[in-house]
Amino acid sequence: MALEFCCTLSVCQKIHIFSDSRSALQELQDPKNSNEHFRKIKAIYKKATDTVWIRLHWIKAHVGYEGIEMADIQAKESTSRPEVDVEIPKSEGTLKSTLRRELLYQWQDRWILTKKGSHTRKLLPEVKCLTTLFHPKVVQFLTGHGRFPFYVRFGKSQSNTCPCGKVGEPLHYILESDNTKD
Repeated sequence: MALEFCCTLSVCQKIHIFSDSRSALQELQDPKNSNEHFRKIKAIYKKATDTVWIRLHWIKAHVGYEGIEMADIQAKESTSRPEVDVEIPKSEGTLKSTLRRELLYQWQDRWILTKKGSHTRKLLPEVKCLTTLFHPKVVQFLTGHGRFPFYVRFGKSQSNTCPCGKVGEPLHYILESDNTKD
């Protein structure tokens, strides 16, 4: 509002605008900030500085500055209004993180409910967006699609059991088999 008022002035030499919102002043200085609300404020600032000299300053809040105290009273009164008069859209980063979180929840639900990949789900019960590069042998172990009798049956192995007699799946070889204890 102060900047909009400055746009109406024509005979003023210097204007100083004080704010207790350091974060807002920093956002206005950030050239990478693409938030629509701050873009509008920057446009008003540019228009105002075409006609008058303006400087924005930060001052400490709640220390008795009359103008800041009045602004705080106005802000508190606005919280009791029945309707919101200014809608500030979510930033691109907020939208991306919300979307990423929702997709991760959906992916986790599918992972839990699917009938496929039960061996892998036992070892990796939680889905993650982080890409992890595993050695091919580790991938074979995690998926159960390695050279295990349980998986390799089609003409290469007559049985799906380990020489010790139990089912020859990856976890058996790691945790139980006498043949691989060493």
